[in-house]
Order: sequence, then C-alpha cells, then structure tokens
Amino acid sequence: YVNSTFLISGNATNATTVNQTISSLDEGAYNITIQATDEAYNSANYTITIYVDTTYPAISLNYPEDTENFTATTVDLNFTATDNMDEYLTCNLTLDGAINRTNFQAQNTTETKTTVSGLAEGSHQWSVTCWDNASNTNTSETRSFNVYIAPIVNLTAPPHNNVSNNPTQTFYFNVSDDTGIENCSVILNGEINTSTTKTGSEITNHATNNITISGLEGNYTWSVVCYDNTSMKMRGD
Repeated sequence: YVNSTFLISGNATNATTVNQTISSLDEGAYNITIQATDEAYNSANYTITIYVDTTYPAISLNYPEDTENFTATTVDLNFTATDNMDEYLTCNLTLDGAINRTNFQAQNTTETKTTVSGLAEGSHQWSVTCWDNASNTNTSETRSFNVYIAPIVNLTAPPHNNVSNNPTQTFYFNVSDDTGIENCSVILNGEINTSTTKTGSEITNHATNNITISGLEGNYTWSVVCYDNTSMKMRGD
C-alpha cells in the first residue's frame, strides 16, 4: 500500500528478503505499508515513511555586495538557503578557493550569517555550497570583496614639547603597510607640507624614515600622513 492505496501483492518465502520497486513517484512524502498474511489468515502491518526529493536547494548571497570594500580584517558574510522540503540544510563556506567553514546548519529560507576574520589585505572570493537530506547539492554564485587597511604610522622624533633653536628640523617616523607605501608627508599645524613629500622608493616600508623641513619658526604640532599604493589610497596617520 502507498498512502493507503493498494499497489501490488505477491507471495514471499518465510524469513527471506523480498525487494519491490515503486516507480514514477512524484516529489513528496509517502507512507509505505507492508501487510503480511499467513496461511491461517493471521496478518500484520508494518509502515514506513519515505521522501522523494529531487530538487536542488537554492542559495542567494545577500551581503556583502559583489566587489564591496572593507577597512577591517573581519567581515560578516550573509546568505539564504531555500529548499522545498528540509527545515535545515548543511552548508560549506568557501573562501579564496578553500573551505573556510564546513558542515554548518542553515535554516530554510532564513538569513544565515557567518564571520570570517584574520583576512589579509587585498581581494577575496567567497561562495556557499549547501545540500539537503536527499544529498541534492548546489553552489551559489561567487562574489568578491576587498580588504583595505590603512598604513600604520608611529612618530619617533622629535619628542612632544621639544624646544630647538634650529629652524631646520628632521621628523622621524616608522611606517608599515602590507601593500606598500605610495607617499608620506609631514603635517604641521594641520597643513600638509607637500613640498617635502616623499614618494615610492624614497620611503622604506616597515622601517624608520625621515623628512626634513627648513625655515621653521614658532610653535608647531606635527604628525605624518602616509598613503598605501592600493586603489583605495588608504591614509594612515
């Protein structure tokens, strides 16, 4: 019997395994009942439920938008998995061609957030693969996002509140960036001193550098601004 509707009958030898194929079933749940009757007309029923599911889950990437830019090394990724039957699906997150998070649960038709951290500066690609209880598997589109981190600048000398009778001062600073330095400038009293800007090979990354300015007289606050060589031109000061 299939969903209480008679399907087929036949004879079976005691204590043996009998196979029966049911074909042309549409997707859905079916109650399969086996009824056995002996020669004395004693009968017993055994019912199981089976599910026929041939539909792949759908996966939509919600956030971030493709090619979105971030200035942090931790990014939240958000997607929705949709299935015709299962309440939960099992998923993998792929980041830059490798599985970053494996076999986690995503509730059907509900936004799922997963966080990736420790990202290197640059472009990253991500996608999500999910499968249902019938092992129907699907993979989302692949999106990219970019991580841009500002250079780190530390002032070395002269010290705060330094007093000098020399109108020519050399300003020392350390600068570090994963993608390299485009240029560095000294800021005096809120104004960038562009005439002494150092660019490209004049700046040593991950090291102490200096910029000399002449013709000084008076009180000054100073800092250093450096830009990296990414398309975003991240500023660190």
